[in-house]
Amino acid sequence: MKIQINVTCKSCDGYGTCSDRHPIDPSHKLVECSECEGNGQIKYVEEYDSISDAKDDYPCGASFTYL
Repeated sequence: MKIQINVTCKSCDGYGTCSDRHPIDPSHKLVECSECEGNGQIKYVEEYDSISDAKDDYPCGASFTYL
């Protein structure tokens, strides 16, 4: 079965935005995260027999959905 796994983006901590420079730089700007495209989560679609099998591979998964 195909299962969609949503994982919180580590680059932006799930906020969907990142700083374009060091955060203490007074000229920094928040830009859309390039890793998750501003969604805050990264989606994977993989074949598994069950959601519990998917959770074994993605223990930090935010949500799991059958497709």
